[in-house]
Amino acid sequence: MDLKHMNGTPNPAPDPFSEITRFWEAGQAAPLHGGEERAETKSGPGWQDALARLQKQFPDHRPSLIAAAVFSVYAARVSENRQTAFAVYSGRAQDAQSHGTVFEFGLAADATFAGVMEDFAGGAFSTEEPGSAGSAIPDRSTVPLAVTTGARPQDAVSADIHLHIEADGSLIWGHPAAVGQAAFSQICERMAALAAGIAEDPERLLVHQPIMSAAERTCVVQTWNATDRAYGYDGGLVAMMERAAAASPDHPALIFKEHTLSFAEFNARVNRLARLLRGKGVGPDTFVALFMDRSLEMVIGLWAVLKAGGAYVPLNTEDPAARLSEILDDCKPVAVLTQAHLQEKIGPDVSNVIVLPEGGDPDPDAEASNPGLEIKPQDLAYMIYTSGSTGKPKGVIVEHEAIHNRVVWMHEEYGLEPQDRVLQKTPYTFDVSVWEFLWPFVVGSTLVVAIPGGHMSIRYLQRVIKEAGVTHLHFVPSMLRLFLLAPSLSTLPIKKLFCSGEALGFDLVQGFYEKANDAAEVHNLYGPTEAAVDVSYYACPRKASDRTIPIGKPVSNTGLYVLDEHDQPVPVGVPGELHIGGVQLARGYWKRDDLTRQRFVPCPLADAPHRRLYRTGDLAYFRPDGQIIYLGRNDFQVKISGVRIELGEIEAAVRSADGVRDVVVVAEENDGMKSLVAYVVSSDRGEEAANRIKTAVMRTCPPFYVPQDVRFLAEMPLTVSGKINRKALKDQARL
Repeated sequence: MDLKHMNGTPNPAPDPFSEITRFWEAGQAAPLHGGEERAETKSGPGWQDALARLQKQFPDHRPSLIAAAVFSVYAARVSENRQTAFAVYSGRAQDAQSHGTVFEFGLAADATFAGVMEDFAGGAFSTEEPGSAGSAIPDRSTVPLAVTTGARPQDAVSADIHLHIEADGSLIWGHPAAVGQAAFSQICERMAALAAGIAEDPERLLVHQPIMSAAERTCVVQTWNATDRAYGYDGGLVAMMERAAAASPDHPALIFKEHTLSFAEFNARVNRLARLLRGKGVGPDTFVALFMDRSLEMVIGLWAVLKAGGAYVPLNTEDPAARLSEILDDCKPVAVLTQAHLQEKIGPDVSNVIVLPEGGDPDPDAEASNPGLEIKPQDLAYMIYTSGSTGKPKGVIVEHEAIHNRVVWMHEEYGLEPQDRVLQKTPYTFDVSVWEFLWPFVVGSTLVVAIPGGHMSIRYLQRVIKEAGVTHLHFVPSMLRLFLLAPSLSTLPIKKLFCSGEALGFDLVQGFYEKANDAAEVHNLYGPTEAAVDVSYYACPRKASDRTIPIGKPVSNTGLYVLDEHDQPVPVGVPGELHIGGVQLARGYWKRDDLTRQRFVPCPLADAPHRRLYRTGDLAYFRPDGQIIYLGRNDFQVKISGVRIELGEIEAAVRSADGVRDVVVVAEENDGMKSLVAYVVSSDRGEEAANRIKTAVMRTCPPFYVPQDVRFLAEMPLTVSGKINRKALKDQARL
């Protein structure tokens, strides 16, 4: 806690209200500035009752001082950095604004209310004569947040939000009328919950005291996570595909270039390859690696692994040999499915390499009936490797029950008719591809497979969508931005466009609606690889007054929780780390028990409907309607074109280059496109040194990990605590 005075500095007072503007949704609230109609909201009996109980615990202190302390604790709890600051004015002065100071309050993890009251009573907070302790707040027409106590100022306090605390501790909020009284009534309810919690247990740490009413907690913890839906497994996705093939054997199942396979033909080829894999020892919780370009063989191979009871592991055909060898050594697949033109890229020491002929049918004369295996809900379906912060990729293992829930939910929510067609263009090492590969086959629709590299060509995508009649497809927002460079999309038969992998901007949604056909819809999805592709969804309206695009609400049998750093649920509008619970959680990380325990944790909330949570590392908050707003990462992961990248893995590769002493890799955005930039302190510099650094990254990382720009610095900028100041990197002089 500290009381600071501005001392005539030309810098404006800190904007403390920016820390609590999310009490109501930005975009729904009116702009906060002076000169508009004002309103007042007074605290109700709930606050007075809680304050009375709290005063019994601290009888030697004035009610107004106790109320000021409760407000300070509350304001700090709901701020992102657990600190708050606001203007404090003397209630006795005729011109209150001329007698003000700035009060700053930080909440330590071990703080109790008794300690706070001791500091407040000792003079840390005072509105009796605050101006006497230092110079006045610099002349400013409006401060963001002001607090007065005791007698109300005779003149209006010029503040966006003015909290006056009466002698008996009652609260009077002055605020823009357009904001509405409900927001401030809710703040009073939350402060009442905090005061009541402190009164019940004064020694409990303040970071563990409640900061919302029981009703609000029930809403964010239970009501919005009441997503139970009994889908029934009944053999899972494999059985669903077999039933679809039996029901419509002649319906086109798979299209690639000029080739079309009916459901009967597709199922037969899958069955023959599945039997071959069974003979190689493939079964439950065994891995089969796929090393293929986009093709008929890729789709047939993937489904054959599932039918054989195994889990498929997609490998990037552009990965350097060292990374490919590392992954194969880690997962030790029973077999590797590949194509003739890629066989040489697989090391000679890899056993059981099966080269599929064009068309994916290794033996057209072999038995083609369904293998008839029981695929259990807890059997592994696939493993996808993601970037690792230590430089070693980590495999996320996902069970059949998880991806079954995801696909069945998607069909229930969006529907897919037999005449509809899904475009498979997402690289199969990116988990969005999973629903593309599975959804159309289990409901009797058709999958259209883009040519290798086709996902990067906007002209090709427009052509194949139109010629093949694609109705459902996915775009990472950065690729959607390029797609929208087309003059018009109105002739394309798109029904539903799904976006995920990056934050979706309002401009992209509106840009698509302006160019697409009138029936097309945009849906924003969110989810990490660790939770079977997507766990939340939001239908983007064609006409919206709010420019913020939420990631939505949880899908069926899934829970989403926003918790603070002390594992406490936060109120509506307050940022915290997003946690995921439910059936779609991955089993964990392959052979990384330590990391699994770190990220997949027991649920700390006794009243939550889920007992196991995944810590996403994403910052988010609830809107009043239950929609979730994504704010970004709370660590050093980034997404480039929808692919999650651990910057630490790239930094480890850069450090392997000769002469490099230090490096920081960041993702910088220009014109809506992100690119990787490496800031390097090195004994060498210049174009030759930059090329050596890029080569070092290419030796161990995928091509899209290579920084587009290498910038040499004399030294890394540091914060006052000695940490690298990432925000200052762009402003450093380059060598």
